[in-house]
Amino acid sequence: MKILYFGAGVIGSITAAKLGVSGHDITVLERGERLVQVRDRGIVIRHGVTGEETHIRPAVIETLGRDDYYDMALVPVRADHLPAILPVLARNRGIKNILIMVNTPKGYRGIIDMLGRDRFLLGFPGMGGGLADGVVTYVIAKPLVQPTTFGEIDGKTTKRLAATVAMFKRAGFPVAVERNMDAWQKTHVCWIMPFAAALYMAGSSAAALAERPDILRLMVRSIRECFRALRTMSVPVTPSKLRMFEWLPAGLLVEALRRQLPTPDIEIGAMLHVRNAPGEMRQLCDDLLSIVLGTSVKAGALEEIMSCVPRP
Repeated sequence: MKILYFGAGVIGSITAAKLGVSGHDITVLERGERLVQVRDRGIVIRHGVTGEETHIRPAVIETLGRDDYYDMALVPVRADHLPAILPVLARNRGIKNILIMVNTPKGYRGIIDMLGRDRFLLGFPGMGGGLADGVVTYVIAKPLVQPTTFGEIDGKTTKRLAATVAMFKRAGFPVAVERNMDAWQKTHVCWIMPFAAALYMAGSSAAALAERPDILRLMVRSIRECFRALRTMSVPVTPSKLRMFEWLPAGLLVEALRRQLPTPDIEIGAMLHVRNAPGEMRQLCDDLLSIVLGTSVKAGALEEIMSCVPRP
């Protein structure tokens, strides 16, 4: 498959490298310093635990023409970067399948308005890491924690969805299909942003957060407020395993979280992103507050913990 990547950041680099090694034709659209890095050195990813490196040399372009053809465009970007990319995609008529991997609780109206309902497929990565000196250090989340998740906007199972899932699975990614991606993404922001805020509150250190049960209790209360807000909007908590935040005693949740924090999945997969993407963190914080405070749910814990998310 001929795949165009909009950007070779952390998620773009991880997936491009692994899909490239598995036999796909990868082109990267980049600019600035990262353009020079990819053009000169290719894409290099290094597993954060094993140290194993994967290296590919994709084609590199700086602009996308109106009629340029690719089997798929893959857009793994931060929420604050997507508005600048959508007009570029909208002008191109040669790419019919656009996989957008972005963290958003606001729904897909803006994407629909720019691209139409039929051109894009939704996804969310089950991986994370950081980029330094041209090398992405990464981990892939365990399947039970967060597989890379895909879905169509209408919840249908289509040939392109099945092909995309198979492609990522062959490349070594744990994958899942979700029929209600809107609920999935709203739920994701409802737990990941209190978690990110808790990390900020603990000095941007997962190890320090593990020693602060008071912050973890505040985080649990915040997540519960967010989930109550989802219920008032008739949005199901998705996937269902996250409903444990609603019924499991807070003390047990805090202890379970303390045990998980000092691990590579958190230190590399989550902590590096929290440190390196303050703009996205603040936008998602504001989006979440707007959603929750627009309901009848009292959200004192959420407001308290979100106050620790810095403004870049």
